[in-house]
Amino acid sequence: MRIVFKRIDRIAKALACGRARDRVVGMKLRQGQIWQRGDEYIQIVQVERLAVQYKARKRLNRKEGTHHTVTKKEFCRLLKTAELLPPADVQPPGRQAAERA
Repeated sequence: MRIVFKRIDRIAKALACGRARDRVVGMKLRQGQIWQRGDEYIQIVQVERLAVQYKARKRLNRKEGTHHTVTKKEFCRLLKTAELLPPADVQPPGRQAAERA
């Protein structure tokens, strides 16, 4: 029990100093997030306890793409070189056409 409290105390001190903030706080995977990896866009379709279903496509404004199911670990490795697009930049294909008209 004492070891657990010592470890929690060390983590709290490291967070107060700002040293371990990046290791402790992580990114949450949410349905509908779109990530850009090079010239490919990756959209999360469904997040489960141990698996992630995603759709990979070349153009953001097109619906066609390939569906994949991988473990969360594999998906996180895939996202290491990707960048999360902010929700304001992401619009469904139908809205883009309606806004132009």
